[in-house]
Amino acid sequence: LGGNILGKLGLSAIILAFIWFINFAFENHWINESGRIVIGLLIGFTTISSCLYLASRKMRIIPESLIGTGISILYLSVYGAYYLYDLITVKEAFAAFTVLSVGTSLLAGKTNLQVLYIFSLFGSILAPVLLSSGENSYRFLFIYLTLINLVFYYISQANSWRVSPYLIFIANCIIFSGWADKNLTASSPM
Repeated sequence: LGGNILGKLGLSAIILAFIWFINFAFENHWINESGRIVIGLLIGFTTISSCLYLASRKMRIIPESLIGTGISILYLSVYGAYYLYDLITVKEAFAAFTVLSVGTSLLAGKTNLQVLYIFSLFGSILAPVLLSSGENSYRFLFIYLTLINLVFYYISQANSWRVSPYLIFIANCIIFSGWADKNLTASSPM
């Protein structure tokens, strides 16, 4: 077995032990709801910054996958703050998702990591879906999708990624189809 596999197994064991301890603390009410969100945000930002440090030291195997893990933790923390604990409003959650998605895509463009770019794509496309209240605010949705597509277009110009443009196209088609299925006949531009 290579050292890479053993390193990932050891890292997985540490992560599982940490998750077990945090779950134990939550069940025993040692940490309240806002503390849980703060812990998630701290873990996410710490993971991302330590991985960027390791990547700057030319360690390319582990940092790439862990940056995505840190970003996922940040998305889950924001979503938990809004949906599970009602600590932030829908506008604040949407702003946080947007900033996180654009920041992740800029980081992906700078580090030339297509996997990270795909993470930011899914986060930015899922933000209006996860935070939707069911109302037909198509102007906002299409302006948001246009801005997100422009950011992704700008970043993709500097990188020769082959998978991302197809994923962006498919995601836009799915979002439009979901909206059109329920709201196309009720919407008018006037």
